[in-house]
Order: sequence, then structure tokens, then C-alpha cells
Amino acid sequence: MRKVFSSHNEAAHIWASQSQDEGRAGNIFFEDGVIYSYGRHFPVARFAPELGNIVLFTSRGYSSSTGKHKSLIRGAIGTDYQVIYCDDPTRSTMHNLDKWRDAVEWMRRDFAAKTHKITRGNLAVEIFKTCGSAITYCTALKIAIPEWTISSNDEAAARAYVYELAKAREIKKAAARAEYEKTAALESADRLALWVMGENTYTGGFHYHPTALRIKGESIQTSRGANIPVADAIRLWPLLVRAKHSGKTLEAGLHSINLGVYRFNSFDGNTLIVGCHQIGWDQLEKMAIELNLINKGVTA
Repeated sequence: MRKVFSSHNEAAHIWASQSQDEGRAGNIFFEDGVIYSYGRHFPVARFAPELGNIVLFTSRGYSSSTGKHKSLIRGAIGTDYQVIYCDDPTRSTMHNLDKWRDAVEWMRRDFAAKTHKITRGNLAVEIFKTCGSAITYCTALKIAIPEWTISSNDEAAARAYVYELAKAREIKKAAARAEYEKTAALESADRLALWVMGENTYTGGFHYHPTALRIKGESIQTSRGANIPVADAIRLWPLLVRAKHSGKTLEAGLHSINLGVYRFNSFDGNTLIVGCHQIGWDQLEKMAIELNLINKGVTA
């Protein structure tokens, strides 16, 4: 079993697949369900099976590079997990709640001292968001919600004031954002087409598009950064075909399915779910044709 991987992205996906207990790549490493940036002083996320399908994820910042690590790790977590933010995913509930309470108390003192309406409104919004994070955390952990999370009437009024101002700004921003995303999607579509053809291109913006596949050597690569051995894909193909023809969903646990280090979740006849990847039948069929599992022009 490999424990050293070729990229931070690969290490993050293997941690998220929970297929092995430890591994590393560069400045990211994981062990016993916890993944770290640079060292044990900065745990980024922890699978919390004692709470159900929950991943506890740090809300702390540290550096721009750790911020990139956090983004990769967050993107690798499958959609069947609820991500709950807190200060430190490895510390006690008391530690995390105390961090939120201290921040709220500091902001409330500042709120009481200010007179500028927008400043007070912005502080009230931050208080509300911080309390909301604590409430979400308590709800997920099924523990009592502290009384300090309740907003005062003054805070509610101050929030309402800045929300009205923000609403007008957001209307203008929405139009500009829609135009930007349209341009970004078109630009990334050109790079995705080159990627599918085998080029090494920048993969930013590929999330605008459905997951694409390509064959590189002995691996099937996804446009989201995962690598699946061709041999495992070939073994899986007959099961996918039978599931599609039968109309039944292929569930994890019913078969001994191994896709390299990644966890098979399900296949409903149209979409294969592997970890955080959702792969459409058109891509699966394209791979089958390239691997000579079916003939071009013939529907499996």
C-alpha cells in the first residue's frame, strides 16, 4: 500500500475515500481520519463517525498555502457527508464553543461602543454569523445551544439596516457575476477539451462542467484530479452494464468493488458515484469504447 502520493490533491482524495489510515504528499499528511496542513499543530479536518456522516472542518486560517490545502481537502469530501465547521476538529466541544463565545463577547463590547450605523450593522452581522456557526455545530453534535447565541433587538435592527444596503449592491453584482461565470465557463470548456485530448492544462474552472474522463497510461484520470487503475475499471464495467440493463441501483457493500484507493458509492444506471465524483454514463461508455470493451457506435 502506497503511503506517499504525487500531489496534495491526490492525498486529499485518498484521505476522503477513507481507504487507508495514513499517507502524505508534500506538506499535507493524514492519519487515523485526521488530515493536517504542515504539521499536527494544524489539523484541517476529521471524519467523526461517532456523530454519523459528519466531517469536522477547521474554520481557522494560517497562511495562503494552508488556505489552498483547505480548499483541496474541502473539495475532496463526498456529498454524502455533512461538513461542520469549528475552531479545531480534534479538540473538545468545550474548546470550540469557548472560542466562539469569546469572539462574540468581544464583538458585542465593540458593538455597544460604536455609534456609526454601518459599523454597528456590520458588527451585528458578524455576531449573527458567528452565533450561527456555533448553533450549527451544536445541532450536528446534538448538544444544548448556549444562550449567548441569542441576538438582542439592537443587533437585529442593526443587521436589517445593512442588509437593505447590501441588497441594492447585490443586484448590480449579480449581473456582473453572471457575465463573469459565463465567460469563465466558456474559457474552461476550451481547456477541458484539450485536457480530454491528453494535454496538461490548468484545471481551474473544470467544476463548471460535468466530470470528464481520460486514459493516461494504466490509469483513468478524472477532471477533478483522481486516478483509477484501468484494470479496476475493466472489472467494474460488466457490473455497471448489468445494473443499467436491470434498472437496479448498484450499491456499495453488495459487491467487492475496488477502484484503486477510492471508495465506490453507487451506480443508478446513469450516474456512477465514487467519493466526491459523479460520473455520467456518457463518460463511462466513452471509456469502454477506448478500452475496446464495446464497439464504437454500439450501445452497451
